[in-house]
Amino acid sequence: MQAAALAAATAVGLSLGLWAQCRWRRAALAIRSADENDMLTFVMRALCDSGCDTKRYGNHVLLYLTSHTDDNVSSVAAGAAMARAALPPGIQTLLLGLENEKLEPPTPCYGGPQVLEELLDRAGLSHERLPYELPYANTLTEAETVIRECQRQNAMALVVVAPPFHMPRALLTFLSVCAREMPALHVYAAAGGTAPGWWNAEVVHSQGVVRGVRTDLVQGEVERMRRYCAKGDLLTPREALQLLARRDER
Repeated sequence: MQAAALAAATAVGLSLGLWAQCRWRRAALAIRSADENDMLTFVMRALCDSGCDTKRYGNHVLLYLTSHTDDNVSSVAAGAAMARAALPPGIQTLLLGLENEKLEPPTPCYGGPQVLEELLDRAGLSHERLPYELPYANTLTEAETVIRECQRQNAMALVVVAPPFHMPRALLTFLSVCAREMPALHVYAAAGGTAPGWWNAEVVHSQGVVRGVRTDLVQGEVERMRRYCAKGDLLTPREALQLLARRDER
């Protein structure tokens, strides 16, 4: 009798353990699915963001062109032209004065801000360099430098231009810094332009240490967003979506 009771209790315990394990797995899958949905939604928002309503902000708007290796500068220049066309005259356009010879080590395939400036000059787009003194650079330090300039100028809105494959991570980074340092600032995304064959071209990216076809770079960008979110360096996509929703409230 005792042996039978023990066997029955053991069977019940195993069943309960398996049931709890299945529930945990289902819950984990549901959380992962929700996280992936948030990521997908955020990527779509970043690539197709609402335009900046200058009637709302007046001239208290800054346009910022993100820094990139020479392979990707033309996309930023094209995005700058599109963004400027939608903004009133007199809006200041900024780019980072990131001199390659001052970086330790220098970034491969990066000719400095003058490469972008030459394209902007050809298009007749005025621009100004934002001083940058650190011996290293990444998207986070770039965003911190720009947000602090927005603070200095009492800007109400910031439009960020980046190549399409980098636009989601750039927007998430700028929103994260903004949430910490200047919560009242509204950040908008303006994805850069593309040309025929652009997505299939092999390029250098990310401080010159990543090389690949642009289409393949997208997965790496998403993985970085997940990793930096897990570390607490960036907002989660859901938190970023909530910020964008509040930005668009009237």
